Amino acid sequence: MNVLRTALAAIANAEAPPLDTVGPAEAVGRLVDHPRLLLAEADLVAVLRAEIADCEDTVARFEACGRADEAAALRDELDVLRAYVA
Repeated sequence: MNVLRTALAAIANAEAPPLDTVGPAEAVGRLVDHPRLLLAEADLVAVLRAEIADCEDTVARFEACGRADEAAALRDELDVLRAYVA
């Protein structure tokens, strides 16, 4: 469940409009709703591949620190992510 939430958050961040599209006066003191960017399938795959790379890096760091249990749990999450880009 955690890996899917993380992937969805990464996708939501990628869909956010650039910061320079909002004037500072427009957003001061209130919520401003902006249209989200529409991502193509290739964009979604790129976001997931970035998440996979980040997770692989974290696995390597856990293993280097002797944290085998955490590394094994992240490997399971990697299997889930890889299924979406296969």
